[in-house]
Amino acid sequence: MITYGHSQFIKQAVLGVLNQKTKFEVELIIADDCSPDNTQQILKDIIKNYPDGQRIKYTRHSQNKGMMNNFIWALRECSGNYIALCEGDDYWTDEYKLQKQVDFLEANEDYAICFHEAFVLYPDGTERLFNNIEENGTFDFLDLTQKNFISTASCVFRVYNHIHSMPGWFYNLSAGDWGLHLLNASKGKIFYLKDAMSVYRNHDQGVWTSLTPEQMFNSGIKMVDQLNTAFDYKYNDYFEKGKAKRVVGYNLQTSNPVVHQETHLTKLKRKIKKYLS
Repeated sequence: MITYGHSQFIKQAVLGVLNQKTKFEVELIIADDCSPDNTQQILKDIIKNYPDGQRIKYTRHSQNKGMMNNFIWALRECSGNYIALCEGDDYWTDEYKLQKQVDFLEANEDYAICFHEAFVLYPDGTERLFNNIEENGTFDFLDLTQKNFISTASCVFRVYNHIHSMPGWFYNLSAGDWGLHLLNASKGKIFYLKDAMSVYRNHDQGVWTSLTPEQMFNSGIKMVDQLNTAFDYKYNDYFEKGKAKRVVGYNLQTSNPVVHQETHLTKLKRKIKKYLS
């Protein structure tokens, strides 16, 4: 669990973990990136006053590391066989979430990731499903090149060597979850559970949700190019197809073409018809 300035959300996030009912031990790693609010005091109170507070390994960095460096630091602190993610402004809603996912991975060694449906919660209290896929199912690496369909707080994955020794390109990503999922998916298949067992908060202070639609679009295009490069263009056609879909979707949403660096624009215009016809 990485956190920064999540004082209004952090307690619910932590209790969602502490309330898990499992047949195995769970340790909660919390990496606080020098939050400027009272996140630290809230977490200290939970550690002190809750029966399972001793399961929390809490670190508040003395200086702000930045989201990616904090995320990588937290991953390296994990010592279990599996890792689950839940950022400090999201939360889990099913007390058997971890048990369900670990049970599946234990029984299916050819799968690297198990994720599930999630709710997206908006500031006005309305909700929608993150994926709205009604049946359990299997995905793979190539599916994941099209977009990141794994809500961060919904995934459990096996610990592979790259968790403790991330490649250099990973540090330069604007967000780490998609790159991490791809690294994991390069080791095995992805299983989706239709049960909605977590909540993703869509709020104005979120790193992603605070961006304008144009900023989201440009960041997404940049991320695709970074990931395509990271995997040595081995899956270039798939990444480019996903990128072309983003362009079409954004233009349909805004009714205005986006002005990009020419290197992006010329390639995308040429490939849209090829991949989406």
